Amino acid sequence: MITNKKLFEIYNLTQKVFFKHKNQKSIHWQKYYSDKIFTDENNLINFRKNRVLSEGLDDAPLLQNKLNLIEALEFFDHEFLKKNLPTKNIGNSNFSVNFLGFYLDYAIIHPLKWFEEISKIIFKKSKLDCEIGGGFGSLARIIINNYETKYILIDLPEANLLSSFYLKEHFPKKKFYLYNNYLEDPLLKNLDNFDIYILPPWCKFEKSLKIDCFINTRSMMEMNLNIIKGYFDLIHTHISSEGFFLN
Repeated sequence: MITNKKLFEIYNLTQKVFFKHKNQKSIHWQKYYSDKIFTDENNLINFRKNRVLSEGLDDAPLLQNKLNLIEALEFFDHEFLKKNLPTKNIGNSNFSVNFLGFYLDYAIIHPLKWFEEISKIIFKKSKLDCEIGGGFGSLARIIINNYETKYILIDLPEANLLSSFYLKEHFPKKKFYLYNNYLEDPLLKNLDNFDIYILPPWCKFEKSLKIDCFINTRSMMEMNLNIIKGYFDLIHTHISSEGFFLN
């Protein structure tokens, strides 16, 4: 498993060049990331505790009442829940409830509902997914847990640090391709040797690379129009002939 020390090294690599890509950080994220310390291991391990690092991308405080959370489980099949509710509270969210050995909070439950509604349409045919603005990886965890798909996450360096930590703790046997790998050959093209790809927005794809499903759930509304256009150009160039864009 990749170490936390290595994740910090990779985060620092992205920060060294971020001054060239400052337009990628919207006003929303300038606000939420301005006063947070992303270089402290204790903060990373506890990134969801009082949302010390995850504020702005973590809905855990919603439905704080334990009974409300448990009542929300009635919307799901029990076998589905047993397979997809996490058994570890990665990030140590103080809003998560331990229910029969499973951890749940609103940031865990609402991606479960998204997934349940769209999975039969999209992911059975999908071998390569790309999520733009996936936050700390809550939806990615569910998709990876259910399907043998390669998964690309594109987000700001801060979110990438959180999702790298969150997903490697959930999937210790998966092989991660991060910004340090990209720098060795700066074009994403060979997807045979890794499972999960987590990269900042300025990374380029080989033109022939085709993606079965692009996902952006809740972040394009906070982006500048020129950044949205860049992502739509990416989608138009790389989506497969029968691919999906979930927005």
